[in-house]
Amino acid sequence: MVLDPSGKVFHQIVKAIKQPKVFHKSMIQKLQKQKHRLSVSEKENEWEVQVGKMNYAFEKQTGILKSVKKGNDVLPFFDGPFSVTGFDSLVMTSLKESKNKVYIQAFSEDSSFNFRWTIESSGILHLAYSHLPEGFYGAKSLPFDGISFSLEEKAVESMLWVGDGPYRVWRNRMRGPYFGTHINTYNNTITGYTGSSYNYPEFKGFYSNFYMGKINLKEHHSITIFCHSPNLFLRMFTPEESPDVRDNMKMNFPVGDISFLTTILPIGTKFKKPGQMGPQSQPETYYNFRNRPTKVELSFHFEE
Repeated sequence: MVLDPSGKVFHQIVKAIKQPKVFHKSMIQKLQKQKHRLSVSEKENEWEVQVGKMNYAFEKQTGILKSVKKGNDVLPFFDGPFSVTGFDSLVMTSLKESKNKVYIQAFSEDSSFNFRWTIESSGILHLAYSHLPEGFYGAKSLPFDGISFSLEEKAVESMLWVGDGPYRVWRNRMRGPYFGTHINTYNNTITGYTGSSYNYPEFKGFYSNFYMGKINLKEHHSITIFCHSPNLFLRMFTPEESPDVRDNMKMNFPVGDISFLTTILPIGTKFKKPGQMGPQSQPETYYNFRNRPTKVELSFHFEE
């Protein structure tokens, strides 16, 4: 910890001593004690899974989560997972039922992308996905890698999370945030633009070392996300660009509104593009992809 002359904390480094899946294991186990009736209904294009008050609708052709309802309320979280690097159409899906769980699995045509949903009688939604870029046998550079969902921006009020914060990061600007519990109220601050609000930290952007988070919605609902995989980045929405932004600092964000990524974008400066700013500003390069696909596991819990 570094203090300034007045005794205030100027800089500190805080590291987690537990892996994500160990950190929140007891929280998930507590939620799993709740048991509800689990039923599946089939429509022309969808599977609907009912768990207590929760209703999850999945597209039969792709396995994509199309809607989440709690009672009569439609929650603003849907359309995912989508690979941020793109993939061939999902051509193989399956649904399997057991006593207390429902499994929905989907594969892309070239097997480069697959995922499995597990819906528990507790109402918890588990997602495990694996990604292997198509036709890759050597080294490949990716600006980002992971999955995205749609989340209605106008419905979000704030976010409480465990991870690095309270400030966002870029691939070449990782220092500053520290591990802990943080809360940010939604804002649309445009960094450095005088016509924008001065509500800092910025809400939109990439957050490193994501363990878990609770997204509070305006309609008295919330979405709790547990990450079981280490070194994951959370992307919350797309920051609005300043009217005065230079080309060097223009960013092409992933598709969707909320993403879970294993690598993120660097940012340039007024005078240089990201690729001109050294090793930390280069895209992530993966080797032997055929033997080491990206694997990430998440859990979602929807509550009032």
